[in-house]
Amino acid sequence: MLGLPVPAVTLTCCVLVALVGLLDDQFSLPALPRLVSQVALGVVAGWMTGIPALAVLGMMLFPVVVNAINFMDGINGITGMVNVAWGVTSIILGARYGSPALGLIGALTAGAALGFLPFNALRARLFLGDVGSYLFGALCAGGILVGLAENVPVLPLVAPLALYLVDVFLTLGRRLRARESLTTAHRDHIYQRLTSGGLEHIQVAAIMFVLSVFVAGSWVFLPALGAFPLTMLAVVSYVLLPEVRSRRLAQKI
Repeated sequence: MLGLPVPAVTLTCCVLVALVGLLDDQFSLPALPRLVSQVALGVVAGWMTGIPALAVLGMMLFPVVVNAINFMDGINGITGMVNVAWGVTSIILGARYGSPALGLIGALTAGAALGFLPFNALRARLFLGDVGSYLFGALCAGGILVGLAENVPVLPLVAPLALYLVDVFLTLGRRLRARESLTTAHRDHIYQRLTSGGLEHIQVAAIMFVLSVFVAGSWVFLPALGAFPLTMLAVVSYVLLPEVRSRRLAQKI
């Protein structure tokens, strides 16, 4: 079992990642120092679990999850809803596998997301910015490391973020194939194409939430043989949704 200092260290690393995001909001930091800080704090969070291999995983996990959530935080409500799904999933897994540290991080994540959503989902009066998206990304990454250290299966931990990760990696892959810059602003993400196709922000955020809960629930309550095909169904549905919607709109014209 993890010692008491570990959740505190993990949460401290998460706050420090958020502070980097705050500095970026204020001063537009170059990409390299942001990436270095995420890598370094991921190493610290992983090392403090007492499992050296998790330091290596943290080095990769923190930048991937933090930046995935940052990239996907482009419409109202979407990141708050997905982090509710991740937080509640982590609470359930923490209780099931005897990991109070994971349950604590899940509760903080879900609570923060629920507190933020009324100010962002329907009529946006507040925005996460880099500070908020970095914090949520770090909480998810830190929670995954803590869960792994306490023998919580990794796939249910990652499941609520599956559609975020798929969207990011597919979009980056498309832009690489087209030889487009990965650092310039764009509207190529699947969720952005859905809003460009006429759906409201809250509609797209709700679609993401429902599919994320569907995937997470599959891995929490079903064996892997049942969860995997349901996950693929959700992923394929999400990926194809912009094309299906554009065809239906074209037929109406």
